[in-house]
Formats: sequence, structure tokens, C-alpha cells
Amino acid sequence: MPELPEVQTFVNDLQRAQVCGRCIVGLRIHWDGCIAGMSARVFRRHVRGKTIATIRRRGKYIMFDLAGGDGTLLLHLRMSGRLRLNGEPGSHDRLALILDDGRALSFSDPRKFGRWRWVADGDAYLVGLGLEPFDRALTGSRFYELIHRSSRRIKVLLLDQTVLAGIGNIYADESLWRAGIDPELPGNRLTAIEAGNLLRAIRAILKTAITNQGSTLGKGVGHYANAAGQSGRHQERLAVYQRTGKPCYRCGCTIERRVVAQRGTHVCPCCQKI
Repeated sequence: MPELPEVQTFVNDLQRAQVCGRCIVGLRIHWDGCIAGMSARVFRRHVRGKTIATIRRRGKYIMFDLAGGDGTLLLHLRMSGRLRLNGEPGSHDRLALILDDGRALSFSDPRKFGRWRWVADGDAYLVGLGLEPFDRALTGSRFYELIHRSSRRIKVLLLDQTVLAGIGNIYADESLWRAGIDPELPGNRLTAIEAGNLLRAIRAILKTAITNQGSTLGKGVGHYANAAGQSGRHQERLAVYQRTGKPCYRCGCTIERRVVAQRGTHVCPCCQKI
């Protein structure tokens, strides 16, 4: 479930907590399956004793760049992964990085879909991802080119990480509602003006969601919480997502739930007419 705003919140939290510059003096690996691409033994050898130089986000990945050119740790949270800095160990913890100041950065994942991976060059590994929504290279005309060359439905295009990196089901629905665009409209049917409106909607929605530290859509252990264990606040601002049967804030029509490309999709049938 964590999408760009939730992943960026983790990155912001860890940066503020001054995790950058700390040395990883040990690892607690509770489940080897959370490590991709190599054995837990080899992963430990690549990570232990290395210093975290920077922490950043690319799409839905958290990137821990190791100092001295020692590679990059990549973490994809998938459906239920979350990070916790300190706090009591949990029954769903899969891996923990032990830092030289005594803190532990724990990865919890009830559904066990999230993965850690060590790679020599993180940017090269993620080269296939699309542009970031806030990338200055993503102008309105560039976004129009990206979506206009495809006959796939616009909701599908927004979820395609090779087109635009970081957007998932929640913020695709919210952005399409804000722009007044039907999620089933083919990408090549949008005009340049409509594409520009959609890009502005995407950026506004994501910016506000980051400010609100993401969306927490439930209270169970598999639901998103930030590195301090606190829920996000943006769920209070959602206009259509999981509001099936409720009135549209803009026009009063009843929000509908459809299935688009096997994904639950929330839409106002009255004001999303484009």
C-alpha cells in the first residue's frame, strides 16, 4: 500500500533522525525471505560495517546509499512493509539494521511481500523507472507525450511505474478526480490541456499528502504508520478513495467503485466526464 507520499515520509523521518552518517554495526535477520538477489549471509557481508551516506526515494523504493562506493541498499515496502526506528521488537519484524549509536532500524512486514536488496549501483538498477512526478524534466508537454502515445486507460498508465514513478491506487484515483478525468479514458484521448491539468492535480495531491505524512487506511498491524509508529493524516482529506456510496464533495453525486485493470477504482460518475 505505501505509495510515494508514505515512502517519502519514511525518508524524511530517517533524515530528521540523523540516520545518515551512522554505521551499521550489525543485523538481525528474522526471515531470510525478505532479502532478494542473494543469500542472507552474502547480504550481511555487504552491509555490516558500512556507513549510511544518504537516504533518498526513487519511485516507491527507499535507497540507502553506502559511503565509499560500497553500494546501495534498496527497500521496497510492497503491501504492508513499514520501518520503525527503535521501539519494542514486533512479531512481524523481518530484519533490523543495528546502528552504531545503539538504535535499531526495524523492518516489519505482516504480509511478507517487501524486499531488501543490495546492489552495486542503485541508480543503474532502477534505470527502468519512469520520471518522478516532481522532476523538472516532466513538463506538461512531456507528460502529454508520455500518455498520448498509448491507448491504454489513463488509470492504468498512472499505475505503470515505467511511465511515472511512485503513484499507486490511492493517489491515482484522487488525482483523476481532482482533474475531472474518467479513469477509463484512453491516454491518447486526452488533450494537451487535459494532460497538463492532470499533471498539476497529481503534484498538488502528492504534495499535500506528503505534508500530511501519508494515508493510514485502518488500524491493523499491516497498515501504514511512520517511523515513529504514528498514523498519517491524509486519509481525512481523501475525496473519492474508499468513499463508495458517499456524496462527491464537488457535485454531490454518489461515489462509485469500479474495477479498472483488476484494481478497485473510485470515481464520481457526474464530474469525472472527460
